[in-house]
Amino acid sequence: MEEFDMFGGMSVPAAIPEITGPFTNWNYRSMRNMVDFCKLHDPYPPNFIGQLIDEGKIRTSVADNHENLTSDELEIIEQKKDLFYRKEWSRVILQIIPYKKPLVPNVEQMSAYSAEIDPT
Repeated sequence: MEEFDMFGGMSVPAAIPEITGPFTNWNYRSMRNMVDFCKLHDPYPPNFIGQLIDEGKIRTSVADNHENLTSDELEIIEQKKDLFYRKEWSRVILQIIPYKKPLVPNVEQMSAYSAEIDPT
């Protein structure tokens, strides 16, 4: 996403939202998007290599040695993970939160995006 820079007339990347508070010692910290957060914190990350080999999207020779993946194959795997976490982000959140019934504002809105969240 790009925005127009009215001073230079050039396109610049859109601003990344920042958060601050006593939990950051009042320093601004950039927020992560949900897909990136899930990739980083998923205790049981998916392994799509077998599925992608069956679909013919990556070579069968990498089944045993994942270090021989080409940059194109790595990009395919990352795209598959992005799609997965866009749908399954709530599974990761539910696995890592310490409280199983958190008091979250607008939890009914979260349940609209994922069936795993019980708003009661």
